[in-house]
Amino acid sequence: MTDFSFGKSEKLKSEKIISKLFKTGKSVAKYPIRLVWMPIEITDGRSLFQLSFSVPKKKFKKAVDRNRIKRQMKEAYRLNKSYLYKHFQQLDNHYAMMIIYTSNEPIEYQFIFQNMQKAMRSMVKECGKVA
Repeated sequence: MTDFSFGKSEKLKSEKIISKLFKTGKSVAKYPIRLVWMPIEITDGRSLFQLSFSVPKKKFKKAVDRNRIKRQMKEAYRLNKSYLYKHFQQLDNHYAMMIIYTSNEPIEYQFIFQNMQKAMRSMVKECGKVA
């Protein structure tokens, strides 16, 4: 898969699914990234993964800082998502996933990118796949 887009069908917007995600979802953390995911049932042909990104307002008061970090996380996901699709495409499930930034200060993009890869590998292993 060489599609590096992050389209509308991949965005997780449902408050019901997001709250359920935090109650029953599995999680893996690779500083400064925490992935929380769970299988969901989708019948309208949406993307394999639906994602949402979160940066805590308590740690980053300025929206400019939060938005920059979210952009960096989206870019890191976008460039690494082919790894997830390769391992999860055979399964019938669709997944809801929240990517949370856990650091107290902004970090270089390269570090976020590397740890996004590590977190995705851990997620694949946690789901019983061989990475």
